[in-house]
Amino acid sequence: MAASMKDADSENLIDNHPIFKTLRSNLSSKYSSKYPKNIVEVVTSDIFVWDRQNLHLLTTNINVILANDLHYQTLLCTNQPLFDVDGICVSASGLYVVIYGALGVSVVELPRRCGQFAKFQNGCPKIVTKTIPIGVHLFQVNDKLKLLDVKWFSSHQSDNHLLLLTSDNYLRLFDALSPQLPVQAFCLAENTLYKSNFGSNLTLTIPAALGDEQAIAFDFGPTNQYLNKHIVKLPGEDIVSVFVLFGNGDVYCVLLNSSSFHREKYKPEIIGPLSMFPAAEDNYGNDATSIICLSTVPPVLVTATSSGKIYHSVVLGRTSSDDHDDVKSEISWTSSKMSSAMDGGQDPSLYVFESVELELALTTVSLETDEIVEDDFSCPIKLFKDPCSSNRYHCYHSAGVHSLILPWIAKLEEFCLNDELEEFLGGEQQSIVEHLLCTKPLVSSRDRPIQGVAVLSEPTLGTLLMVLTSDCHCLTLPLRSSIKTEPLPLLSDRHSTINSTSVSSPLRGVARESFTHHIEKILQKSSSNPILRSSKGSELTQQQCFQFLSRATQVFREQYIQKLDLAREEIEKRVKLLKEQKEQQQSELGLCKEERNELREGACIMADKIEIATENQESIVNRIETLLRRVQTLVPILSDDERNMQKDLTTMQEKMKHLTNAVQQIKIKNEYQSKQMSDLKKHEHIQGSRVISKTQTEQLKSALKQDGCSIGDLVQQVKEMRTSLDV
Repeated sequence: MAASMKDADSENLIDNHPIFKTLRSNLSSKYSSKYPKNIVEVVTSDIFVWDRQNLHLLTTNINVILANDLHYQTLLCTNQPLFDVDGICVSASGLYVVIYGALGVSVVELPRRCGQFAKFQNGCPKIVTKTIPIGVHLFQVNDKLKLLDVKWFSSHQSDNHLLLLTSDNYLRLFDALSPQLPVQAFCLAENTLYKSNFGSNLTLTIPAALGDEQAIAFDFGPTNQYLNKHIVKLPGEDIVSVFVLFGNGDVYCVLLNSSSFHREKYKPEIIGPLSMFPAAEDNYGNDATSIICLSTVPPVLVTATSSGKIYHSVVLGRTSSDDHDDVKSEISWTSSKMSSAMDGGQDPSLYVFESVELELALTTVSLETDEIVEDDFSCPIKLFKDPCSSNRYHCYHSAGVHSLILPWIAKLEEFCLNDELEEFLGGEQQSIVEHLLCTKPLVSSRDRPIQGVAVLSEPTLGTLLMVLTSDCHCLTLPLRSSIKTEPLPLLSDRHSTINSTSVSSPLRGVARESFTHHIEKILQKSSSNPILRSSKGSELTQQQCFQFLSRATQVFREQYIQKLDLAREEIEKRVKLLKEQKEQQQSELGLCKEERNELREGACIMADKIEIATENQESIVNRIETLLRRVQTLVPILSDDERNMQKDLTTMQEKMKHLTNAVQQIKIKNEYQSKQMSDLKKHEHIQGSRVISKTQTEQLKSALKQDGCSIGDLVQQVKEMRTSLDV
């Protein structure tokens, strides 16, 4: 509720800003168009809008709008374009804005920023900006020449080059600093009878005039990937691939060397038409209108047709098995083939992954026959890449706006970058189509082509899709992606995953996807109720209103109520299964507790038995040793050890005799010395004047000390011998 109120407030705040009120006040039927345009651009927080009445570029900042600041800046062009502007595009560096139409191109050089919110020239209301016309003489000389597509060519060397696709099947590269002549011109089709000085075809073949061989759009692909034997890449050079779409559905790949543009006779490598697998009789539509290349690995090409069909093709190198395979109706998504197909030395091929059909006008049911009203409405569809997400893009046309999400791209990138995966598991995932805005509710309603789309990403508002309608109202549609990133695993889960070798739950081992993803797939909507915006003068009858009500009710019933019922049934089944498993696990847990108690009692009994067995073992060992000694004593023949022991005992006995004699001598000497000492004391007592000198005393002490040490050693040896001989 709070989020919806916030979105409504932001929508009113942006739509009621004076920059869009100025566009509505200058609105005139003179500038009405039957085809969609893109005259609004958002870069970071800056909003650029082209004023078709005054031929000015209006700009403001989203932070200024959120601060309730009603001011905006007007960038006055020094050379106002003399052609009807179909779109604007800001360069990657943010220094230039290209203004283009079917009959011309101009580049506006943006002024410097300073002050609050990084406004141009500190927020000056009107600023004269330098405007550079591109290739003026080219469009003046060739009256029938029309511009079909234009994009900034960004490289590491410069950011001021423009790549133009014109109706003569030429790609021309212009430098904004020298805009009169193209730097290079590349012919895309061999239907030239006469060439002008600008490399333009003045005469076309009949297929080209009918649009079958007419290049209509292009987009840049990956850099330095599709290099074959004809391309020699030197260090420091970048080979940029450009995918060009023709009206008959053919796609060409042009390899441009950004370091060789200034060569006089530079000729790029043109590969095509690219092979498409599986092959189709209609070449996947003969009414192609737009192409974009998503920044993924491998790259994904998106082509749109005026009938409302969108084709998603994966760009891979053509393998040798494809050249020799006659039946190319199936694609092998194996690891070996994908790895070989992504090698750089092979020509690219297109593998159509899926096709999506858009609902241009709302599908209604006839009240009389209860049959679906046939919708033959067709219009050019423009594709717009989402700068915030590589797996999402938007389609805008004369009947509204669609947003498409490709959830299988994440699985494809993981499969291509991980060599351990053997099979691609994302083939069952389908693209998610969101019908955001419908400006042509019925086939009979008047066309209201979209005038511009842009993605606004702001922390407080989130990600919004800005849509400029034909009446210059700015709608901000929140982009709610159904793809949710999985949270990082907990440390406990990661530890258990690393240490455990078995699956913790039987269901996790069986099911490859989680139950949450399964419910998300069930709740995924294939159609939705878009916002309706019809012209003010159109009046709906009661029958048409009832048809809209019936359709909305049917969508809510099929896409919400029925899917919620299915999800509820799946959840109930899951709950029932989990309850049964819980009861089973609880019963098993009770049995485990009983077994644990039994094991504990058995462990106590076993511990007592082990202690008793240990004591018995010690007593038995002692008895065995005693028995062995007794047995050994009864043996009549002496062993070698006993003989050696006998020799040692004899030797020790002889030593004992010597030691005994020595001890007796020592005792005799001791008695003699004691007697001498007593006599000496008596003599000293008698002759008190006679005293032993200090030197004699020390010598006597040292001699006695040595004798005492030797006597102690002899006594110790005697004790040891007695102990060993058990005497």
